[in-house]
Amino acid sequence: MGRVEKIAGLALFVAGLTLHCLAWPWASALGLVLAGTFSLILPGKAGLPALCMLPAIWFWGLLVEGSIPCPALLGLAVTVAGALALRHRLLWEWEVLADERLPFLAKRKLYRMCGLVFPLVVFPLWGTGVYRLTLGVLALAILIAEVARKRSAGFDRGFRRFFAGVSKKEEAENVSGTAWYLWGAAIASSFSGAIGPAAVVMMTLGDAWAVMTGVRWGRRHILGKKTLLGTAACFAVAFLSGFVFAGMNSAMPVRPAVFLAAAIVSAVSELVTPGRWDNLTVTPATAFAIWVFQLVL
Repeated sequence: MGRVEKIAGLALFVAGLTLHCLAWPWASALGLVLAGTFSLILPGKAGLPALCMLPAIWFWGLLVEGSIPCPALLGLAVTVAGALALRHRLLWEWEVLADERLPFLAKRKLYRMCGLVFPLVVFPLWGTGVYRLTLGVLALAILIAEVARKRSAGFDRGFRRFFAGVSKKEEAENVSGTAWYLWGAAIASSFSGAIGPAAVVMMTLGDAWAVMTGVRWGRRHILGKKTLLGTAACFAVAFLSGFVFAGMNSAMPVRPAVFLAAAIVSAVSELVTPGRWDNLTVTPATAFAIWVFQLVL
């Protein structure tokens, strides 16, 4: 790829995303936060996550606005033109991703990001009732599975084999992180409206940034293996993602102070909760904080 072609492609790509931001600011902001998170988990691969967020931005934009503004159509055309100019780079990223062996931490965080399907797809499409029902059914199913693990060695072996690529060693003899995550999300869903989904978004993205930033760049440890930089990243991303998520939901007031306070609670909960327990505690704590601060701020 020539230098001029690369610069032109990058300029078109950025211009296209900017037009999307003008057309659907909240949906685009959430898409960019997700793209940044995937780029953090998969270092050196910024193009593919940004490109893959386009369908998500259109999905959320249409759900929120119900129409397609002209800047969105123009932005799509410009972004596609930029992607075509950058096709060699994007193909290289895809080939590297397909060939390389992802480290355990990256696989675990990518797996955990699947939890965003509940607040970002199930909730906006079918509402609070279906959202709660889905999480409740899955929480009950994983509870039954955890009980079965204790009573059947064969089932336990199959369970561990199925989740081997994304489970920590200590989960072999203890409750899985998946169970804690689903139970925490199910508890948080008991709060009214979009509070539970917002808490899941804040916890999932904040935790990913806390872990990946702390492992990669964190130097100053403040509690066990947890770092000051990781906690700061957790706070910043939890605040940003919660605020943006509220902007996409008309039933939820967009008050920065509420999500600033809730993000502090989320980051502190992630910091002080030991080990795998944060999958259970952070989401309900964040939901409770949003509920309280909506009343007092």
